[in-house]
Amino acid sequence: MGSSDLKRMREELQEAHEEFLQMLADGYKVKAARKRIHRPCRVKVQCGPVTITVSYTDWQAHGSVGTIVEKYY
Repeated sequence: MGSSDLKRMREELQEAHEEFLQMLADGYKVKAARKRIHRPCRVKVQCGPVTITVSYTDWQAHGSVGTIVEKYY
């Protein structure tokens, strides 16, 4: 799915959320929930006068050099 599917994806998420709320209203109980872990996929790193954008996993794998200036999710 690309950004052109964003409207459809949002509608599907909204419908699923409304269904979930209806289930709660009908008396269903939540016994367990999974926490979503949000990690950036890319980061803009500043190291001295140089600023570069790299993948977050590459940045971690190579010693986490520099300071993260921006995170892209």
